[in-house]
Amino acid sequence: MASAPSTATQSRGESVLTFGVRDNAGFVTLAAGWLGPTEVKALLDHVGDLGQRVGGNMVLDVAGVQPFDCTWINALIGLTVRCKRMGGRLVLVGVSDDANDIIRSTGLTKMLDVGVSRESALAELQRSGSGGLLDRIKGRTKAA
Repeated sequence: MASAPSTATQSRGESVLTFGVRDNAGFVTLAAGWLGPTEVKALLDHVGDLGQRVGGNMVLDVAGVQPFDCTWINALIGLTVRCKRMGGRLVLVGVSDDANDIIRSTGLTKMLDVGVSRESALAELQRSGSGGLLDRIKGRTKAA
């Protein structure tokens, strides 16, 4: 009986994602082998569709993405904008030191929010009341 490949052995073009919800925030764990720009965009469009369920408040763990390159960074900027349009916030976790250095040195910290861990990012989204779907349903407004 064959089993699914682990994150460490993802093959070229394979991708796996998990999605969960905690209060007003979603969390996605993503593992992907090499994908071209079209595939990366399509995958993150799907993640954005999932984000609609939580008003754009999402934590995206990219530790299993190899290689994490400019294709991913550009697509993540687009996903960040999409989450903001939904009234939420995207926080990336699991970003490698090398990728984090690129994000910092190029000034992309203005566009991409990088957190330390999934748990701390989810806690921050809960504290900030980022104006997600559940907040809007409950009649809460975005904190100034």
